[in-house]
Amino acid sequence: MRVLRGPLYFNEIKFMSAFIGIYFSLIGVLDPSNSIFFGIRNIYLAMLAALCIVFLLVKRRITVFARNICVVIMWMAIGMLIPTVVFVMHYSNYEISQYVRVLLHVPIVIYVIVSGIDFRKFLLYCSFLFNGVALYQMLFLGQMGRASSLFNHPNFYSVYLTVIVILLFERIMVNRGKRHVFEVAYIGMILLLILFGTGARTSFALILAMFAFAMLVLAKNKARSILILFAVGVLAVLAFVLFREQIMATRVFNMYFDHTFVDQIHSLEWRWLRWSVAFQAYLESGMLARIFGTGWQSSPFISARFYGFSMHNEYLRMLIDFGIIGFLSYIASVFVLFVIGLRRKSEEGFLLLALIMFVIIIAGFTENIFVSSESFSTLIGTLALALGLINKKKYDSTSLCLMEDDVLSGSLG
Repeated sequence: MRVLRGPLYFNEIKFMSAFIGIYFSLIGVLDPSNSIFFGIRNIYLAMLAALCIVFLLVKRRITVFARNICVVIMWMAIGMLIPTVVFVMHYSNYEISQYVRVLLHVPIVIYVIVSGIDFRKFLLYCSFLFNGVALYQMLFLGQMGRASSLFNHPNFYSVYLTVIVILLFERIMVNRGKRHVFEVAYIGMILLLILFGTGARTSFALILAMFAFAMLVLAKNKARSILILFAVGVLAVLAFVLFREQIMATRVFNMYFDHTFVDQIHSLEWRWLRWSVAFQAYLESGMLARIFGTGWQSSPFISARFYGFSMHNEYLRMLIDFGIIGFLSYIASVFVLFVIGLRRKSEEGFLLLALIMFVIIIAGFTENIFVSSESFSTLIGTLALALGLINKKKYDSTSLCLMEDDVLSGSLG
C-alpha cells in the first residue's frame, strides 16, 4: 500500500513533533505537587492523547516492528488495568485516576513509535531552563545537595539529567568524525550539578558507567579509549586529593548527609529495610494477589508495611502491584528491549534504546522511577523516542525497497 507524502503528511509530523516534544520535555516533568502545574499537565495530556488517537485511526501503513511493539504495549496496559479495576471495586478510597493518566500515555507512545517522531531537540533546549533554575537554587537559595529545579524531588530531576546525558552520548558516538566540545562540556556540567546540586548517587554512578561503556564497548580505537579512561581516572584522583573535604561533604559521598538524629540509618540501610519488610508482606498476602497483583500503586492501601510510594525498587513494586505474572512480563520486556538496542548499538536510535534501558534496569533497583509522574514521563517518552527512531529506519528501508521494485517492474514492463 502506498503512502502519500504530501504537504499534509509533513505538516502533521512537524506539528505533532512540537506538541509531543513540549509535553515530554517540559509540561510532563513539572512538579505535580503544584496545583497549577498539575492541572496544566492533565489538560495537555488528555488533549495530546485524543489527538494521537485521531491521527492513529487514519494511519494507512505500519511496519511489522511497530505493530509488534504496539501489541506488547496494549497487552501490558490491559494486563495492568484488570487488577487495578478489580481493586477499585473493593477499595473505594483508591483513586483510579492515577492509572488513567498512565493509560493516556499509551496512544501517545504508540503514535511516537509508528510515526517516528523525533523530539530530541526539545529535550535538549528545555534542559537549559531546568538547569538554569537549579543553578539559581544552588547559588542563591542555598540548596546545595538537594536542588530539584522545577521537579518535585532532586532524584526525579537527576533521572531527567541522566536522560539528557544519554542524548549527548548518542550524538557523540553516532557522529564520531565531528568535534563535540559543547556535548562534552555539557556532560561535565551535568555531573557537577548532580554531585553538588541534586546529590543523586544512582544517577551519578549511571553516568560514569555509561562513559566507561561508551569508551570500552562503542569506541573503535580501544587502545586510545583505555588511555583516555586512564587520564580521566588520574584527573579524578587528583581532584579528589585537592578537594577531598568538599567532595566528601556532598550527598553523593556522604551517606549521612543532612541527617538530623544521632542514630538515624543511612539511605542504603533504609532501602534494605523497606525491601525486606515489603517482600515479607508480599509472601504473607493471598494466593491471587501473589499471582495477579492488586493493581497500579495499590500496595499502600493494602498494608502500611508496604509504604508503596516510597518503595525505591521498581522490581519489587511490579511484583506486589501485578503479581508474579506481571513481574515476569516486565523482566522479559526490559530484557528484550535491551537486547534489541545492543544488536546495533553503534547506530542512531539503537544506541539510545540500549542506554535508556540500561538506566531503567539499574535505577529500578534503588529509585521510584515509575511512581513519579516526572521520571515516568521522561523515561517513557525517551523509550518511545528510541523505538520511533528505529521504526523510522525500518520504514524508510521498506519504502526504498518498494521504490526499487516499482522501478524494476516499470523497466521490465
